[in-house]
Amino acid sequence: MTIPGVDYPTALLFISKIGDISRFPGANKLAGWLDLVPKLGESGEKAAREE
Repeated sequence: MTIPGVDYPTALLFISKIGDISRFPGANKLAGWLDLVPKLGESGEKAAREE
């Protein structure tokens, strides 16, 4: 619940979806799995941030 905008029900939802947290090697992998980090789309020489 230390993430801005995450309240108690949202934190419970995250915990229920994550399950066994030990399957993630680090916080970055977990954040990516929860789709909390921006993605980078690349095509040829151009890179664009996906939202």
